Amino acid sequence: DTLNAALAREGNYFPALADLARLNYETGQYDLALIAVEKAFSLEPNNRELALLQLRILRQTGQLALAQSRSQALLEIHPRDREVLLELLLVYHQQERWTLVDKILDQLENQGPLEPGHRLVRIDRLAVTGSVNQAGEQLASLLAEYPEFVPGFIYRARLAIAVDRQEDALRDLQVALDLDDRIVEAHFWKALAHFQLGEVAQGEAALKAASAIDSDYPALKLLGVSRALARRDTALALAELDQYLARYPFSIDALLLQAEYFTLTGAYDRAEAVLSNIAPEVRNAKVAYAKARLAFFRGQYLETIQRTATAASHAAPAWRMSYLRAAAMARVGN
Repeated sequence: DTLNAALAREGNYFPALADLARLNYETGQYDLALIAVEKAFSLEPNNRELALLQLRILRQTGQLALAQSRSQALLEIHPRDREVLLELLLVYHQQERWTLVDKILDQLENQGPLEPGHRLVRIDRLAVTGSVNQAGEQLASLLAEYPEFVPGFIYRARLAIAVDRQEDALRDLQVALDLDDRIVEAHFWKALAHFQLGEVAQGEAALKAASAIDSDYPALKLLGVSRALARRDTALALAELDQYLARYPFSIDALLLQAEYFTLTGAYDRAEAVLSNIAPEVRNAKVAYAKARLAFFRGQYLETIQRTATAASHAAPAWRMSYLRAAAMARVGN
């Protein structure tokens, strides 16, 4: 209220605009944060802290191409700026552009030791590109070195869930929650693990705990859409998805769910249009799987086989890709 009062008196008061941008960012109101940042930028276009905040907002809202170009422009002025390099690293990580991820990690390591969170990016790069055992070894080493590094335990739980080791995942998630029970991501993955074990009551309790911490947590919203699609409640799924995309129009996961909705409802051309509009720099295993699955639903089994073969370099979702490929080959065989 104090910030708004200051802006009501003087709409171009830079300190109030900058504080408002930071406050909106911290509370997850990224659209309002971006508006405040851009207005503040018009007053101080060379403000580095604002530039970094803008990069974080663009990345959080899925505007990866713009975040990438802005990061690169900043690096032309400040080529060794570690914080900008870290932002660009996270953009490339989201895009799964692993050669560029390695390049930025090498640059950062030349400046000094990597922080645990950025070592986790390298571990994820290993896991996603098929070196799962090496990733596991490095993750174990990281957690031995930093036994209270909560994101590491959450990440290991996610890997366990991906290969149907939910009990292992729940143990790691409990460690994370014992360290900090206000981490919404840990409650979210705990819910998924329980649901996959068929423990619905425990899953609902974990979701309730996550929502109590942050009811706007994006993954919670998308899980609601996924569960509605699983129940074939397409009307509810579409309503929630439209609402989400109005706020996060560049979200890859939301666009993939939209494509899934169109695929399940037989609107194959619309599904293809959604997938085609996902930025080409996003080399995401889930995008490759969605395109292959759409071809399968259309009865294009040879294309499905070709797409699953092309996407074989993507480690995840490996078992889904293998199942889809086998189903397509069975159809061709028949």
